[in-house]
Amino acid sequence: MQPSPKKQYSIKIKAFSTFYPTLLLASLIGTYLDLYFVGKNMYFFPIRPFEDIFTINIAFTLGGLPLFTLLLITFIKKMTFYRRWLFILLVSFLIANLEYQAERFGFFSHSEQWKHIYSFFGYFLFMTILWNFYRCSNMRK
Repeated sequence: MQPSPKKQYSIKIKAFSTFYPTLLLASLIGTYLDLYFVGKNMYFFPIRPFEDIFTINIAFTLGGLPLFTLLLITFIKKMTFYRRWLFILLVSFLIANLEYQAERFGFFSHSEQWKHIYSFFGYFLFMTILWNFYRCSNMRK
């Protein structure tokens, strides 16, 4: 006998709810780091929503980072220890390159002092913190 569709739906919501604290943390870390670095004139967002109100790209920090985090955690929680860290290194490298490409298209602008290696190490640390937070917040479940 198959479970009712309503029960399956509630199971999926319950499973997804394990991500909420980590998604919130990703958004908060991203927002505060963007505010800090934009305030220090290390980088700038020429194209952003509500540019009269916000100096950062809130679409990225409130939408892009949580979505990225959801995908990241979904993938790496199924990986072995060594593959997980290799994957995080690879994604960090790809994001640093994507930032460079975003600059070329005018979505992002760095100061002369910024080096893209900062992005590599920053995203590596960011993803490591998020993974460990997710793991610790779901140990009892």
